[in-house]
This record gives sequence, structure tokens and C-alpha cells, in this order.
Amino acid sequence: LGSARAQQAAELELWPQPAQVRASGTTRLAVHPQLELVAAAASNVVLDGALRRYSAPARGLASAPADARAHAGAAALLRSVAVSIERPEALALGTGATDDESYELEIRGGSPTARLTARTAFGAIYGLETLLQLLSAEPGWVRAVAISDAPQWSWRGWMIDAGRRF
Repeated sequence: LGSARAQQAAELELWPQPAQVRASGTTRLAVHPQLELVAAAASNVVLDGALRRYSAPARGLASAPADARAHAGAAALLRSVAVSIERPEALALGTGATDDESYELEIRGGSPTARLTARTAFGAIYGLETLLQLLSAEPGWVRAVAISDAPQWSWRGWMIDAGRRF
């Protein structure tokens, strides 16, 4: 099972590898050059800032391909990504139960809107990073995919400054 996940993530050129990747065959969507990243429900200052920062790079990667006629024949045109978080009150990491950085990203063939759901704004930020990786694989196009991801461990890193401990 782990090797199948690694293979799908490698095909999509995602790093780090998400916990679950379900690609929808070879289905891909054309991406509108004015792709919108929007808060679908409750938001907070962390998410609002992230949506502003990620909008320009997402639009840059969504630019039309060299052969514009290829877009005209696409089954669907992805116009927006609706981002929702369950806990808008979580404004800082390291506060216990609000540290959930998991997210789910779903891009369906035939749908003009992708969905990114997360428990906190920090999970949404990791989901936006994954979205940019998907968009950069083939500018102007994105594969239909469902991704679920969460950190494998609760701590991202730990360091002891040995130079001050003698």
C-alpha cells in the first residue's frame, strides 16, 4: 500500500509525499488564468493573509498553455479553489488541540471549483502549498485528484544547542 501511495505521489511530483493520494486516472482540467482562491466559510487573519499571498503564484502557474486551442477542448475549466477551515479561532501553533495541520484537497474532473478543507488555517496553508505543486507540474492544467495529508509526527523538529551546554 505504501509503495502505491509513493508511486502516485511521485507521478504528481509532490513533496513531501501526502498520506493519501487518489488520482482520477489521467483526467485533467484546464485552469482559468484568473484562478480564484476564496474562503468558503469562516476565516481568520492567518487564512486571509495566506490566500492573498498564494493568489499571485497560483494565477501565474494557471496561465494558458502555448496551445490555447487545447484549453478549448478541455472537459472542464477550474475557476476557483474554495478553502474552508473548521477552527478559525486557532491563530497560533503550539496551543495544544489547535495544532492540527491536516488537510484534504479535492479536484474533481468536470467541476469548476476545487475544495480544500482543513481543521486550522495552518493545515490550509500546507494544502495551498500542495496545490501550487500540482499547478507547477504542467502550467495551465491540473490533474483531478483527491489528497488527504497530515504530519506524521506532532513535532516538526527539535534542536539542542550543544555549544551552550558544556
